Amino acid sequence: IPEMVEMIKESLTWRTEFGADDFPDTYHPPDWMVKYLWSPMFWETGDRLSHYPRDKKGHMTLFWRGGVVDWKTLHNAVHGDTNVLMKQIVWIFELVRRDLERLHEQTKGKVPSYVTVVYDLEGFVYSSQMPVSVTVAFAKEFFRILNVSYPETIYRIVIVRAPWLFNSLWSILKPLIPPELLEKISMSGGGKPSKVVQNITPQVPADQVPKFLGGELTGPGGDPECHYAVGPAGPFSKDKGKALLAQGLAASK
Repeated sequence: IPEMVEMIKESLTWRTEFGADDFPDTYHPPDWMVKYLWSPMFWETGDRLSHYPRDKKGHMTLFWRGGVVDWKTLHNAVHGDTNVLMKQIVWIFELVRRDLERLHEQTKGKVPSYVTVVYDLEGFVYSSQMPVSVTVAFAKEFFRILNVSYPETIYRIVIVRAPWLFNSLWSILKPLIPPELLEKISMSGGGKPSKVVQNITPQVPADQVPKFLGGELTGPGGDPECHYAVGPAGPFSKDKGKALLAQGLAASK
């Protein structure tokens, strides 16, 4: 109990100092970064709830293709200030948290306020990553915030299509993850979609998994990539996000 009380105090302190509760209203992220990192449902007006896939327990599920993100260029575009990148993540977390609360209210408490995250590492290359020392410091702060302020928000984190070269970075990052959070994480390698989906379906039913990962879910117009709900959008645009990143680099000069 003392540990739980201390965690609650730490969470309240962080949320107050960061202004987390009002962050989606008070923070105005750069438009180019939002459209590079996230899916359209987060920047277009409308009801997001209907676009979230659901896991087997009915929890909202967020698919994100982090392996293709050009973190190196993003880092350069913010002059090496990883706080700007962290604000982006908190901004998304708080939007998701609000969606969880709305879902909880709409279902009169029948659906718990949890989210399952499926993190796709297909496309991961070291040449697109921030320097290792920066990545480690960023990850350490990220996991601290995740554990302090969102410990009961995350239900599961399913990492898929992790390439073998990610293992060395994972060996560095893994000790930074609090044990209670690490228990919620599973990781698997690549392979054909029919194999990849088998690592997701223990948590998320096949009809809620996008087709590109071996599932049955399609987006508007039969889109197998489900681009409207699955981020990031930038790397999957016609120019692979180069124009958006160029906006960021130009704005940083």
